[in-house]
Amino acid sequence: MNACVKRCMAFLQLIHEQFWDKDLILRVATISANGDAEIGSLVAQGIELVGLDGILEVEDGNCVRDELEVVEGVKYDVGYVSPYFVTDSNSYTVSYQRPLFLLFEKPLRNAALVQNILEQCHACGRALVIFA
Repeated sequence: MNACVKRCMAFLQLIHEQFWDKDLILRVATISANGDAEIGSLVAQGIELVGLDGILEVEDGNCVRDELEVVEGVKYDVGYVSPYFVTDSNSYTVSYQRPLFLLFEKPLRNAALVQNILEQCHACGRALVIFA
């Protein structure tokens, strides 16, 4: 399987095009916005700010006008919150070095489903962040 992944990655590197051209990004963003030049311009500005490897999220708003909001870091509006997650009690934040991530496609209602993964993470001394 690793050999297959390596061959696929090599092929993608061979055929990919780097299009960090502002005009082309603006045109693609406008087309993606169903031809709305104002929305396309905002999307292109957002891509310019976060870079090609960044994350750009488009949301429906309740405002009359369209706006671009830049947020540093990652913020989630919903999820399980516990004071036991806090790693820095002064700033009340969570910060991990090289955490592992688990993407779970269904609601996680039973810890037994991920018990083996939790044990392996504990054994190697790395934090696990679960998205369910």
